[in-house]
Amino acid sequence: MVIKMKKDRSFCLWNNDSIETRWLRLKRYYSLNVTIYEMAPHAHSEMEIMYVTYGECEITCIDRQGNFRTQKLKKEDYVIIDAGIFHSLSVRRDGLCRILNMEILLEQAAGDFRIGDLLQRSGGLKAFLNKDEDYSFLSDKNNEMLFLIEYIQHYNSSKLNKAESSLALNYYLTQFVLILARHSDAKEKGSKGNRYIKKVKEFLEQNYDSDIRISMIAEKLNVSEAYLQRLYKQTEGESIIRTLQRIRMEKASVLLTNSKLPVIDIAVSVGINSRQHFSYVFTKEFGCSPKDYRKMKGYSEMYEGFGKYNFKGH
Repeated sequence: MVIKMKKDRSFCLWNNDSIETRWLRLKRYYSLNVTIYEMAPHAHSEMEIMYVTYGECEITCIDRQGNFRTQKLKKEDYVIIDAGIFHSLSVRRDGLCRILNMEILLEQAAGDFRIGDLLQRSGGLKAFLNKDEDYSFLSDKNNEMLFLIEYIQHYNSSKLNKAESSLALNYYLTQFVLILARHSDAKEKGSKGNRYIKKVKEFLEQNYDSDIRISMIAEKLNVSEAYLQRLYKQTEGESIIRTLQRIRMEKASVLLTNSKLPVIDIAVSVGINSRQHFSYVFTKEFGCSPKDYRKMKGYSEMYEGFGKYNFKGH
């Protein structure tokens, strides 16, 4: 399949040199309630928002270089697809999937609302619109975007005073682009945060047998110790020290079960130099002492610390 992309970017959200003089106009709004569904690749002259309110689906987007990306969307996930970008929709699993769609045209501003006015007040929006993107998959955990979509639809078809409806609609369209930028920024920070979490876990797995300090990890990642601890706790639900302790005790349990190493040697091998402290932490983790754990899980005869050895035949 050969897909030709339009070169005109005057209607695009990203990399649009004339974006400052443009404003938004809702072109179409509709909802899809489907079970098994396949939509062929297509593109619009408008940017499109597809928001999943129930079930799940797969969206495939094709960027201007011809690269394909397929993303699964679940409830509260949405995608914004720029004008001229080919995309398709697939609902493969049995069960209802409900999707809200908006197609919004970027046209020459004719009234009091212009993208340029927002750019002067929002550095976040400026950074968002300067991204080299053709589409963006985002999440709406607080339902901000969902409420805005519903309000935009309401005031677009409102039978109230035309001037008042237009003012309200443009107000919500303003909020729409600002929330897009905020959700994109949150996604980027979340992705960066996830990289930090991954690196912390890798460091703990590789160095659990050493004297580890959080300040040491923070310095390697070039972030503050307080930020790293807060990020890790928020993401993993436990502290870095708790994860380290769990890794050490899991390694120790394997050695107790499958080796004849003395307990003190096992303690040292997992980064704890005190047998007493090791026994305390191990008991807290598994509900029994290392010695009792070994009896239950390991060999019946083991060397315990520097106790007496029973060498039969000597």
